[in-house]
Amino acid sequence: MDKEVVEAILGERLPPPTSRESEVRYLTALVKFYRKLENDYVPFEIPLNLPRTNLLTAEDTAPLSRGVRVWQDENKGVIETTEDFEAYPWPDPE
Repeated sequence: MDKEVVEAILGERLPPPTSRESEVRYLTALVKFYRKLENDYVPFEIPLNLPRTNLLTAEDTAPLSRGVRVWQDENKGVIETTEDFEAYPWPDPE
């Protein structure tokens, strides 16, 4: 769901989830939003936080522009060779 839609329905701004405290406020707002829509669940996914370098950008020309659009370059992968695999900044499993 777009942030602007959630904010319009809730009548409040969503905090950016940049710290543990703001993540709790953000998730609480999402639960409140989906309860307001009378959903019996909250769609949620846990991001892997794996760095990607194969991103493309362009000016967002939509009427409600966010400035820049970003999407994945489907013609180039993040890992294409053994060297790419070995050089990839894998997260610490601990």
